Amino acid sequence: MKIEVPINITLKDFFDNFLQQQFQNLKNEITLPPFIFDIGVEISGISGGYWTLSYNNRSFLVLQGVPDEPLFSVCFDIILWEKVSKLLNGSYFFNLNFLNSDLIKKKLTQEKINKLKVEHGAINIIVNDIEFKGNLYSFDFKFKIGDPLDRDPLITINLSNEDIKNLQKESNIISFITSKKLNIEGDLRYLMKIASIIMLN
Repeated sequence: MKIEVPINITLKDFFDNFLQQQFQNLKNEITLPPFIFDIGVEISGISGGYWTLSYNNRSFLVLQGVPDEPLFSVCFDIILWEKVSKLLNGSYFFNLNFLNSDLIKKKLTQEKINKLKVEHGAINIIVNDIEFKGNLYSFDFKFKIGDPLDRDPLITINLSNEDIKNLQKESNIISFITSKKLNIEGDLRYLMKIASIIMLN
């Protein structure tokens, strides 16, 4: 299932209305697993804010404010929101079929979600010169795992366009990380622990 998001939609309308409406449509197409977790979305800048995406046993709710115990928080600024909109020429798409994938249904269990929540830390991801429709784009964002508060990143990952292509082909992400083919700075042990919790059976 692909969702098209209008370019002119405000952040508030996107989180307060659009996501929840689409989730109701999604429930008719995909059997969702009975997980319980909260995800924080922090967007800085004018018109930004903090929203909690709360998923509880096949029910979905969006609330304004910081989650008490998030699985993770995604942090970026309003400029990145605008960049992504322009990058895809007026609309961009979420392909939600990944919810039917083995990663979600078999590998990402409630037990793993609970393990991830206690691994507090931040990972900064910098994407350099990703190619799309003949143009190059760069941006960065941060994942804060299990912690809604600001903290310095333990890991910084610099991804080039070539890195992203290689990641899409890679079947074993952990061996790809240890191969030193990626530009990674910081505590590699922390990144390996996170990757192991998610990817290993």
